[in-house]
Amino acid sequence: MRYLLLLIFLLSSMDLNAAYYRSNIVGQQLEEVQSAPTSGWYLEVFEGKETLYKDGMVESERSWNEESESITTKNGTRTLTFKDGRRDSETFEDGTFIRYTYTDDGILKRAIVSRDGEAEVVIDYNYSKTSGLSSVKHTDLSRSFFSKGSLSYVDNGESVHVTILPNNHFVREVYNGEGNVEDILSEARVAENGDVVVKEKLGAFDLITTYSPTGLILREETYDGETMVSHVEYNYDDKEVLLSSVKVEGESETRKYYNEKGRVDLEERYVSGLIDVTRKHQSDGRILETIYKGGYAYSEILLDKDGLRVLDLKMLR
Repeated sequence: MRYLLLLIFLLSSMDLNAAYYRSNIVGQQLEEVQSAPTSGWYLEVFEGKETLYKDGMVESERSWNEESESITTKNGTRTLTFKDGRRDSETFEDGTFIRYTYTDDGILKRAIVSRDGEAEVVIDYNYSKTSGLSSVKHTDLSRSFFSKGSLSYVDNGESVHVTILPNNHFVREVYNGEGNVEDILSEARVAENGDVVVKEKLGAFDLITTYSPTGLILREETYDGETMVSHVEYNYDDKEVLLSSVKVEGESETRKYYNEKGRVDLEERYVSGLIDVTRKHQSDGRILETIYKGGYAYSEILLDKDGLRVLDLKMLR
């Protein structure tokens, strides 16, 4: 009986359904093999967990699900979170935190690096219409910044970023905000309360975005010269979950309410203080739009997931 229990314990502790792959230093799956190799780089993959070995010794471990991914190496653990399939944030053991922001089209726009709740670096990603990503600008907010993989500092007014590669190889990049790419022009600074303020050109307009020290978007202001054209305020709960936003543009005010996944549940538009249009996002992705006249509901329009095609129309009065 004792031997039977021991056998059951050994079998239960083995990853009987694990898959093995020959690999390399960056953990790529190259060739599937029947069992763990006795030498070289190889991967063991089992139920949302991937372990990279070299000559039988663990080099790194990676585990993941739909919302997060955790990577552990000899240098510590790095945790990533995702929203709608896009990287939302990264957390490091040394207190470094990175939050990413995207355009409405889902293209990576900016990353804010903070440490222990204080913003330290702003990274802007700039694109060309013909060649895609054209430049990456690091602004270290007038303070030096060092992490296990990079170093940023100011040298004669220029932002210098040094990337530390394996075997102590270094790549030095200097950014001075000059060049022929129009949308590279941006300025970042830290306000007295610790918030990060970024000013950038959007065609003929200026966009000023205010972030919290950990990269949450708090406010967006659009200017035509010295005149404010519109502004958006974002509201969060104590756990930094986005609850609502309010956009004011002339006599129009648009309110958006978000669910726990950061997606819009309800939109309300007011004109001169009167309700004008509401949009309720259904669980199946379709949108129920209600149009008002004189503050009273006038009609309901059922829209497809794209918010453009009309599926049904109902007059309310």
